[in-house]
Amino acid sequence: MHDTSDAQLAVDLVLTATNNYGRKCILLVRRPMDSEAYPGYLALPGAYVNRGERVHLVADRIAFETTGTNLWYYKPRLVDVFDHPERDPRGNVCSIVFAGTLDRMLEPVAGGDVDAAGWVPLSTFENTRLNLAFDHDDIVECALRDDPSIMRTLTECPGCRVEPGEYHEKMCDHAMCPECGEQNIMCGESDRPALWHGVSPSAEVARELNWWTRISGISHPVEDHYRVFTAEELGQVAWNAVEQRYSIGVIDEAEISRKAPVW
Repeated sequence: MHDTSDAQLAVDLVLTATNNYGRKCILLVRRPMDSEAYPGYLALPGAYVNRGERVHLVADRIAFETTGTNLWYYKPRLVDVFDHPERDPRGNVCSIVFAGTLDRMLEPVAGGDVDAAGWVPLSTFENTRLNLAFDHDDIVECALRDDPSIMRTLTECPGCRVEPGEYHEKMCDHAMCPECGEQNIMCGESDRPALWHGVSPSAEVARELNWWTRISGISHPVEDHYRVFTAEELGQVAWNAVEQRYSIGVIDEAEISRKAPVW
């Protein structure tokens, strides 16, 4: 006879949305201080599967309890199954993970077995792990790896800290010349640098064309800037002085692949 008495099934949810500043965020909850496992830790929202309950309905229940929305309106996807027998110190708990992206950021609701709920910028996960409860750092990493588009977040300029839609400060290293698209401090054709759109111009092109690559030390895919620069050299991408960003022309993927450096 097989011993399955301690095996339990749960669902965890990677829920993302964009805030008013154009930044993609992820919903996290704080576990209660009296919890038997990871008291006070941040975690993904999750729940056990009740007897007779289907797992996709559990994901919908989690979304409704934490945001008041119907998850299946947003076409969630199955991320993976996390089933390491020691992932939960309380016993053998197998988690089925879903991910969904809301069209707007909803007010999070704390209740049940969580003390608080809130949205955390996804950019926080770009170069570090947050030490989430259980294996939830691995779950977030898996969700980002399988769908890098959810990292399409807009942020303030990392140099002069202006918000998306504002002009760079003149001496900012990240500022582009609005006339030619070169680095503004090297070009000097204009007194006012180009607008900051919330992401570097080359990264914006890479995201639009779904060009991603891997860099040592970073767990998730990043924008392939070298492929963009190669496309610019070939005349397939050109700076648009009116829009103050790159315009994408006819893309020849094969030609770009022949010339783009391999890293």
